[in-house]
Amino acid sequence: MRRSVYNEPKQVLMFNASGRLIAIVRSLQSAAELAGSSPMCVSYCCTGKSIASNGYYFRYIHPEVEVSANEDLGVLKIGEYDSLCGEKREYHTKGYMNNMRQKAAGIKKVLKTNNIDNQ
Repeated sequence: MRRSVYNEPKQVLMFNASGRLIAIVRSLQSAAELAGSSPMCVSYCCTGKSIASNGYYFRYIHPEVEVSANEDLGVLKIGEYDSLCGEKREYHTKGYMNNMRQKAAGIKKVLKTNNIDNQ
């Protein structure tokens, strides 16, 4: 049987501007759709090439760290998760993250308005 050219999707953790876990999603694509971002930006956040995207932090689920939707949603902080994974990452301030999310929402609003006007 031939192997698929596609890799198995990796689960992604999504944290809000204050650093709390808000979602556990099944793939990069799902996380990108939820945040209104691109899969590449989410991937860069997960691997550490970027800090955040559209006002959210993203991390791949580490194979040696157990994350439970029942116990960790809204409770687990990104700094705690990174320390459990043995990683040291940088973080933005909450105000900066909120501004990032507002700018992303404003750009989408302008794009939608321009698309309606052009039709």
